Amino acid sequence: MARSDKWRCERCKQSLPHFEQCYDFCFDVSDGIDHISLQCTNKVGEILLGTSANEMFKLWRANRAEFGKKIDSVKNKYYVFKCMTTTEQPFKGTIRKVAS
Repeated sequence: MARSDKWRCERCKQSLPHFEQCYDFCFDVSDGIDHISLQCTNKVGEILLGTSANEMFKLWRANRAEFGKKIDSVKNKYYVFKCMTTTEQPFKGTIRKVAS
């Protein structure tokens, strides 16, 4: 959250002069059989968009139309993702699948 040109971290309760932006995407991925939702972070975002999250944030602030075009340029296209799933039991016998 920005306050007077500083960023406030709610977790550590500090105001910081600079904040390192990072990507956090959620995708619906499907093939001929089924679909899954994947959450992808900074590395994947930089590969897909071809630019850092800091640069995209600057673009968003400076020119929303160009920002929208950049986002639209990667939507509704075919990609090949390599995914691996594991089964975890994080809470009292609750089983969930985790993709990486």
